[in-house]
Amino acid sequence: MRRVRMLMLLLVMVSVVPSAAQDVSVLFDLGFSLASRDMGATRIDRLRHELANWLDTRPAHESYELLIANHLDRVERRTPEPVSARELNRIVALLSPWGTVELLPALSRTVTLMNSDYLLVVTDGQDISAVVPAPVPELPGSIEVEFLSIPTRGPGTIQHIFASLSTQPVDRTIPDTTDITTQPGPALPDASVGVHEARADAPAATLFARIPEYRRGRSLTAPLAWIMAITVLGLLFFTLRRETEFRRQRVYVKWNNRRPPVLVLDIRTPDDAQTLRLEEYPARVGPGNSALTHEITVRNEGKRFFLETGTPVRINGMERTEYELGRGDQFRTGSVRVFVDAVEKVPWKRPPRPEHRLLFALPAVATILAVGLLWYSVPVSYAAVPVAAPATPVQPEPVAPLPEQEPHRAEPELQTTWSRDPNAPEVSGFRGAAREYTAPEELPIGPLDFLAIHAHPDDEALYFGSLLPRLRGLGMRGAVLVFTDGESGLDQFPWRVTDGVYPSRRMSGTELADVRRIEAARAIGALGADYYLRLGLSNAPYSSVLDVVGVEAVLERWGGADQVHQMLLQIIEALQPEIIVAPDEPGPALEHFEHQAVGVAVRRALDTLEAEGRSPAHTLIIGTDPRQADGYTGHPNKVVMDPWAPAYDGRIPRIDQIHALLVHQTQRDATVVGIQARLALPTDFFLVYTDNEDLIRQVFGAARVE
Repeated sequence: MRRVRMLMLLLVMVSVVPSAAQDVSVLFDLGFSLASRDMGATRIDRLRHELANWLDTRPAHESYELLIANHLDRVERRTPEPVSARELNRIVALLSPWGTVELLPALSRTVTLMNSDYLLVVTDGQDISAVVPAPVPELPGSIEVEFLSIPTRGPGTIQHIFASLSTQPVDRTIPDTTDITTQPGPALPDASVGVHEARADAPAATLFARIPEYRRGRSLTAPLAWIMAITVLGLLFFTLRRETEFRRQRVYVKWNNRRPPVLVLDIRTPDDAQTLRLEEYPARVGPGNSALTHEITVRNEGKRFFLETGTPVRINGMERTEYELGRGDQFRTGSVRVFVDAVEKVPWKRPPRPEHRLLFALPAVATILAVGLLWYSVPVSYAAVPVAAPATPVQPEPVAPLPEQEPHRAEPELQTTWSRDPNAPEVSGFRGAAREYTAPEELPIGPLDFLAIHAHPDDEALYFGSLLPRLRGLGMRGAVLVFTDGESGLDQFPWRVTDGVYPSRRMSGTELADVRRIEAARAIGALGADYYLRLGLSNAPYSSVLDVVGVEAVLERWGGADQVHQMLLQIIEALQPEIIVAPDEPGPALEHFEHQAVGVAVRRALDTLEAEGRSPAHTLIIGTDPRQADGYTGHPNKVVMDPWAPAYDGRIPRIDQIHALLVHQTQRDATVVGIQARLALPTDFFLVYTDNEDLIRQVFGAARVE
């Protein structure tokens, strides 16, 4: 009976104790785009600052929970217990951008994990859900949602999604990389959606953000910061070299000082006396080097000496076979007496004195300068401005008529509006995989309109991803030639899918290359090329700058420059492409050394064909990294292209590019860095060498120069 009463009392106490509940749930978007810099600071730092300001406006007694979205629709809880605003700021300060986030599906997962009725979504607004259509999340009507965002605009932003929700249909399609199936999406949620400092009567599709205002002269901080950084890095490099040399000297002295001490033995016989110095151990003393009748061994362990012998000797009056020797000890064998005369220390070498250590004060000086520059980067006030309003119909701009095309090039009607309608051309009907050939033994039937050449699988999507769909939109037929199968790439398992193609383990070598071939065929097809040509050359690992080798060394590893040259001549002559697309040679951009080797090999092949008067190509387009546009400023052959402008078949090249990048599931450079960077880039640029100005206008919609 007593046990029953105790159990009932315990149940009552448990029911009375309040459960741990949060007042506010915070979802932090950790998409890799947060690593990019806007207005002199990274986006994640700006969001941290804005979140801290937002928390300052909240009641002091509120508790918070933190959830993070760091890859696709994956959501993790980072606070097992409710935390204060101060603790939340501390945890957020440790977060770092990582993956490609699909914010709309992540919101659906967040609803099932959150322990409050108030959700704050912290995001920079750059989201793949804005390009690859996703279902609108179902949010319960009891949940209030607030967005804290950076004012970014464009088709690749979450603001565009919310702005379009008031006019676009709520049905959505979920595209697959192999097959597109149309699925009706859920209805528009009834939950209250607001933003920081938004008006109470603002429409649900309108987003507001706090725009910081800065001090005058802030524009000078960027060049000053770069000059300071380069100077400090140079001095630190010089100082570290001095420190490395100094440490090598110290190590040398240290090992010299570790030599064992010298043991001095005084050996006496009835007729003679001998002094023996032992400097290397184990030392053997016997008939060969002394008057002893049999051999003894002396070994050293630091400052201690030990005598070992097979025949017992009389040591300090007692017969022993082992004994620890010290100064003053004596032992006797027959008529020979041995005295331990002395233990001499090896002269100690004084280590060098560091004369360069004062240079390490430079980081402290740099920190002071950085604080001064940061003072200009801290906003002095904020202004609430709308970042997305309800969508309004967009009037298409007039488009210049196309010149007459060749018979095999179709000229469909041009579409000039961007839409999230699942039936729109850019998202309906994902193109199938390209047909694979082993070049140069197997080649499709020519002639082709274009041939794109690069080093590794995924390069075609990263460097040519917005160009090839535009060529396909003109009705052109083409192929992509890839030099290697990418066996030295890094599989991003477990941050990728696992299905019939992808095993649930990390792949490398031949196994990884086989999967990357499948990815390349699908991505090349998604970009609009018909054929995937493989040379199957070796792919060298590239883990650091120590792995970088010269162009000629790369060509030699691929069988020699002459063999690569002959293969390219054979392929180009067989396919007869009018347009060649290739990477750049060594130039102002920081590129993989195998990219540069491909660029050099293509230029040499084209020069040979041109010199012999049998070149089929009239145009060479160099694919570049759009993130390194500064290196090509003022280049006479630079042409800028808007990847968000529809091609002549109505498809959006940037969206086709993102579909192709998504196919390369094994490569983080494609599915994370590649996608996030290109969502934020409004333009791409290429180097075009041609006399056909009409082609430049058709493909790029712009004049030759930037």
